[in-house]
This record gives sequence, structure tokens and C-alpha cells, in this order.
Amino acid sequence: MENEFDYYIAECLSTLLAWFSDDEVIDKIKKNKEKEVELDIINMSLNYNRKSITLDFFELGVVSEKIFNVLFPIKINGIQLIPVTIFNLDNNKTYNDKFYHLHVYNKLECVDNNSTYYYDYDHGLLNIEKLLLDEEKLSPIPLDERLIFNLYNDNSSFIKQLFHKSIVDRIMTVEPRGIRFVNIKDYKYKGY
Repeated sequence: MENEFDYYIAECLSTLLAWFSDDEVIDKIKKNKEKEVELDIINMSLNYNRKSITLDFFELGVVSEKIFNVLFPIKINGIQLIPVTIFNLDNNKTYNDKFYHLHVYNKLECVDNNSTYYYDYDHGLLNIEKLLLDEEKLSPIPLDERLIFNLYNDNSSFIKQLFHKSIVDRIMTVEPRGIRFVNIKDYKYKGY
């Protein structure tokens, strides 16, 4: 039986995208970290001039159709996949590939504060030396309600989402480009 407390953090291997939506759209996403947002589409722009996009994961929580096709059929509690249009500001080119913003509004308070070593500041966790989850807090929550979630303790953008190993395994079957999953037991983050 797989470990129901085996979680990973997705690390993006590229910083190509930037928000280009109007401030109202960006505010909706940032302020609705605990519920779905009513958006039809999000506009984003590339930071560099590229002929094509060859990655499947971007640091702003944007996934390709390849990853979308893994996540969508599972109907994961607490996530929303919002269509994204990506275009290049330099040449006004719109990329034809399909992308989606992985909006995670499932927030769980489950950091083991006695065993986790981090600097906690007003906006979230920073300078993480060791991150452990409190299994007693997670145990009452059925696994299918915590397959992907954000840490309740973290309002920053330093830790994006936590993925259960079963989801990581499914995503990795499609051999995604631009993403690396790090087990939280091995995760370290040095902030400012």
C-alpha cells in the first residue's frame, strides 16, 4: 500500500511566463486561494521571443494540455484548471498550444511545527530547511480530498502546491518537460 502521506513539491525548470491579464483578473486569482474563481480565460505573455513552447509546466502554475489530460479526468478536489492564452508581446504572436492555470484553492493546515525548520514571515514560509507534515492533522481528511493542496501556513508564492505521490506518478507517465518533483522531506528553499 502506498504511503498516504508521501507528498512532493513541483519545481519549475523555467521562468518564461509573466501575468499579462488585467489587475482585476490577477487579484481574483490571488485573493481566491480558498475557492474557485469565475474566469473564462487568463492571458499570459512570454518573457522571451520563442518560436514554440516546448515545456509542460511553468512557475505560475501553468500546465500544458499533456498534464491537463492527466489531471482533469481525476476530478481532484480543490483544484480548478483555467484555460490560458499565451502570447508574445514582441510580435503579438499567440501560441496555438493549449495551456491551463492550475488554481489550487484547497488549503490545509498541516505543517508539523515541531519538526519543520523555517522562517515564518508575514506572507508565508521562507528559508525552509526542513518541511514535514503533521500526519495527525492529515489523517482525518480522506486522501481523495488532499491529492493536491496548498499549505494553509503559506500565503507566499514560495511553495506552490503539494502533490500526493499517486498524482506525481500519473503526471510522470506522460514524461512532462520543465518540471521536477521534490519529496518534501528533501525540499529546501532559500528565500530573500
